[in-house]
Formats: sequence, structure tokens, C-alpha cells
Amino acid sequence: FISGDYTPLDAVNKARLEARVMAQQGVPWDLMAWGFTWNGEDPNAWMVKMPLQIEQEAAAVLSLGGGFQMYLSQKRDASIYEWMAPLAEEAAKFCRARQPFCHRWNLIPQIGLILHTDAFYRKNARLFGTSAATHDPIQGILQNLLDSQHVVDVVMDHTLRKKINSYPLLIWPEWETITDEMKAMLLSYIERGGRLLIIGPKAAQLFEDHLGVKLLGEAKMCKNGLEADNWIASTNSLSQDIQLSSAAKPFGRYYDYWNKEGEGKTAASIATIGRGKIAAVYLNLGERYRHSASAVSRQFLASLVDQLFPEQLVRISGSEYVDVSLMQKGTEISVHLVNRAGPHADSKVHTYDAIPPIGPLQVEMMLSAKPKKVVVQPENQSVKFSYKEGKLTFSLDRLNVYDIIVISQ
Repeated sequence: FISGDYTPLDAVNKARLEARVMAQQGVPWDLMAWGFTWNGEDPNAWMVKMPLQIEQEAAAVLSLGGGFQMYLSQKRDASIYEWMAPLAEEAAKFCRARQPFCHRWNLIPQIGLILHTDAFYRKNARLFGTSAATHDPIQGILQNLLDSQHVVDVVMDHTLRKKINSYPLLIWPEWETITDEMKAMLLSYIERGGRLLIIGPKAAQLFEDHLGVKLLGEAKMCKNGLEADNWIASTNSLSQDIQLSSAAKPFGRYYDYWNKEGEGKTAASIATIGRGKIAAVYLNLGERYRHSASAVSRQFLASLVDQLFPEQLVRISGSEYVDVSLMQKGTEISVHLVNRAGPHADSKVHTYDAIPPIGPLQVEMMLSAKPKKVVVQPENQSVKFSYKEGKLTFSLDRLNVYDIIVISQ
């Protein structure tokens, strides 16, 4: 088995990434939450977390099939502080109630976000641990995708060698170097009908000969105004001009800061290779979204992903604050919905005891046959649904922290 922990603060976002890395390793795994928080800038700001806060962190792990543990501070004789026992009790009840619907279930591949071993080590400045410059781009792109309710795995080299063809869409998230083996594997995947989305101008340089574009000049840091749905967000990021050939189609525009005049510049392109497609975004999105998320950046990337991968298995609408994952066990499919609303990413908030409920949520799922029943777990509540022309639809009135929709076929 493998085990790890994530940071005491911004724990939900860190768990979103780490759980998706762990889940692909093919062995039992778990992640540990810190039952208390601290701030390195204030040694007196140590606080024990609230039960609801721990439940939200646990949900980010359980929803990917992992085990969950929590560390509580100890006395000098290694015993716990008795008054903290109810926190452990509440966390255990929450996890055990959901265990039958996630433990030893298999994740269903949809989008694979690539963590390339060689590129990671070439960029990372630390021997043990990860520098912000290394993980912020992939962390930001993951958060962007999840905020649009996409189902995303984080896949490494060895994962792709085994099951690259199981992913309808792969994303290369701003890695600036690539091995010959990885590049050949990705190009072969596209030829066979796969779809690859490359994000960032330096990442695009690695595939320039296959994108149907010519990169002009050098990539530079600019105050770009990215457009989506007739709205602009300032994105201070690395970007590069391109010249399209007849083999590539443009997608999206960006401008000089907020100055939406003229034609602007091409934000992305899409080209066909063999039976598949290759696309690239010519400005960095990940690091900026990690530190200054915008609805425009989220909408832009969601639209591009939908263009490349229209046949997604599940679509959730009604809130941007729900994370979605899919699992299967035998003839049953489970849709995991995690409410990530609340102040978990606010560095000024160390503990919280309320998470705004979200809903109603609309769920659409592509299934080859009408299901026998749809049940919300762990409440064991039956759901009214409709099924027509291969599409299952139903709604969930309210999501508090973490519900699992089990579909029996």
C-alpha cells in the first residue's frame, strides 16, 4: 500500500490532487488529514478542526476510492486529549457510512491529466517535496477542470503505458520537456483516435510540427485578456502568437489586457491527426487559476474540452461547487458528488463549522440500457429518473457534503 498526507491549510485542494495521483497506482492507498491547523507565520494559531471540516476533507479522498485517516495532537505520554474524541467519532461515522459504495470500486476513466515523471524532475527544485513552480500549473488546471464538473484522473507514465487507450481525452498541462518515449506514445494514441490537449506555449513547442501552426517569436509574460462568453478576464501569463495553417482551426481569442478591440489573437487551435485530434492553448492557464481563479478561464477551458470530448459519460449542472468522480463495481455504477463550497481555501480561515448546501443539481448520464434503480447513498433514498435514447436524467435537490448516486443495471 501507499500512504501520504496533505497540508493542514487549503487541505481540500491539496487532497483533490494527491488523491488522484494515489488512486492510479494499482495498490491500496490512504491519505491523512491533520486534525488541527497551524500557520507558520503565527506559532500561536493552532486550532483543532471542526467535524464538518474534516468530513469535507475525507470526502475528497473517499470519492476516489482511498482510505482516510486523521492525526490528532497528543499529550507527552502519547495519549490523546479526551475532549477531541468526538471529532474522531464523527469522522469515523461519516467514512464508514460511505465505505460500501467506494472501497474497492474501480474508477471509470474519462479525462487523464498527465503527470510526466521526467518533466517533473527536470523542473522541480527540491529533492524531497515539490516546489510551487512545479505543481501549481497541474494543480491549477486540475482545479479548473473539476470546477466545471469534469471527471479527471491524474495519470503518470507507467499508468499510460498500461491503459492509455482507456482515456478519451488526455491533457498535457504546461510541462516544458518531454521524453522521446512519451511523445511517441502520445502521437500513436492520437493516430488511433485519441484526443490530446496541450496547455501553454512552451508545452506547445514540443508538438509544433503536429499542431498545424507556426509559433511566432518567443513566449513572453503579458497582461492578456482571455475571452469566454463575451467576457474578458485579465490573465497575466506566458503567451505566444501563432500563425495557423489550413490544417488547424482556431478556437477562442485573447486580447491586450481589457482592450477588446480588433480581432485579437488566437487562444487555441485544433487539428486532426489520423483518427484523432490534437489541440493546444497558447497561453498558460494553470498557475494563474491556482492563485487567481476566474469564471472566464474556467468557461474557456470547459468549452474547449467539450469541443474535443462531447461524449462525456456524465454531466452535472446546477453548481460549480461540486466535484464529480465515477466508479464501477460489477453491474453497478456510482456517481460521487462532493460539495467543495465553503472557506476551505481561505488562508485567513483556519476552522469552520458550516458548508453552504448546494442544489438542485441536474444529472445526465449516458447508459446503454435503462437502469433498474437509482439510489442516493448512504441515505438509501430512491431517485425518480427518466431514460430516453441512451440518456439517464434525474435531479438531486440538495447536496450537503458528500452523496453517492448508485445506479444498478
